[in-house]
Amino acid sequence: AELNAKEARVLSLLDAMPQVVEAAKGPVHLNIGGAYFSAAASTLRKSEWFEILLSRQFEVEKDESGANFIDRDGQHFRYILNFLRMGEAGLAGVQELSPGSKLQLMAEADFYQLTELKQCVEKRMVAIQFPPDVAHASASNLFAVARLGAYFPASDQWQMLVTGFTNPREWMQARRLRLRTM
Repeated sequence: AELNAKEARVLSLLDAMPQVVEAAKGPVHLNIGGAYFSAAASTLRKSEWFEILLSRQFEVEKDESGANFIDRDGQHFRYILNFLRMGEAGLAGVQELSPGSKLQLMAEADFYQLTELKQCVEKRMVAIQFPPDVAHASASNLFAVARLGAYFPASDQWQMLVTGFTNPREWMQARRLRLRTM
């Protein structure tokens, strides 16, 4: 019985060896749709998607340089990698992306199973513009709470569904708000 337990332990260690060797080799090289990135395995493993990729449970296609090839658009992957490295602080610059690019980044976050990243980008999607007939004094103290509705690619605009306001007295006046994307 003791020999079987030792044998099982040795087999378990042997099964784990590819992951240990992979981690010891250094950075993981990725080819994301032709854009090249390198990152520590520990950084990538913060995503369940990459955890599965690096576990070698499935065969991963390699490009001619030996990098792991992922058939996705690499345009926004730097934001994904920075998010894995630094959390929300790694999203500097996302605010300047067009609404369409933010939508693409959200789709990539979905693909890599990064719900928190998607929520962070979604928070940066909307700005409220008050019409000229709303008094400055009341507008400066009124903040809308809204969620994303439909996206209209032709005009690069989002429909926003206002769910509430921080100052309910001004609800009727604020209903005339025009919402626009950032």
